[in-house]
Amino acid sequence: MTPEPEIHHHPHRTGHRLIDLAVPLSALAVSVISLVIAIHHGHTMQKMADENARLVQANSWPLLQFVTGNATDAGEPEITLKIENAGVGPAKLISLEVFHGERRIRTPRDLVQALDPATTRPLVSLGATMPMVLRAGDSTLILGVKREGQQVLWDKLNTARFELRFRACYCSVSDGCWVSDLATVSPQSVEQCAVTSDTFTYLSPLPSPPATSPAR
Repeated sequence: MTPEPEIHHHPHRTGHRLIDLAVPLSALAVSVISLVIAIHHGHTMQKMADENARLVQANSWPLLQFVTGNATDAGEPEITLKIENAGVGPAKLISLEVFHGERRIRTPRDLVQALDPATTRPLVSLGATMPMVLRAGDSTLILGVKREGQQVLWDKLNTARFELRFRACYCSVSDGCWVSDLATVSPQSVEQCAVTSDTFTYLSPLPSPPATSPAR
């Protein structure tokens, strides 16, 4: 059996060398242009995605700040220590550390003892507990102290409230997290916030369980 001869197809030539070269060169140029357009389109889409992500973050950016006053709306003397969300998005407040000078303040009693050890049963108003969510424009009370019946403590706190330092860690709903001293408008970005035992709390530390003797 005789094998059939293979037939090779060749591009049709016009007989004009320049024209014959122009056809494949045009196809190559179209391919290159298409590749450039595709790459540019990809970069454009990535840029749009980045811009949208920044827009979402900007529209949900919280900003926590410390605010304080020494009188109620009615004019009665009462010191308030508050955290206010001055941003445009809700904040998840994870931890709050309070300092007076070099002393860490873990409870309201610590603060009272640092200012007026003679006051053993202060009358104070309590507010925020961590972790908590603070909506944009809202504030939460850290501590409130009325002057009546505790003038010495009130007078000392009225001065010391401007000497308090803070370290708060909070996150947005998009899980961007920051550490702030509650005074800056440019808090430090961090990967995440962790609950810490140094967080200011209204609960006294639990006593250590008593040691047990081994069974005989």
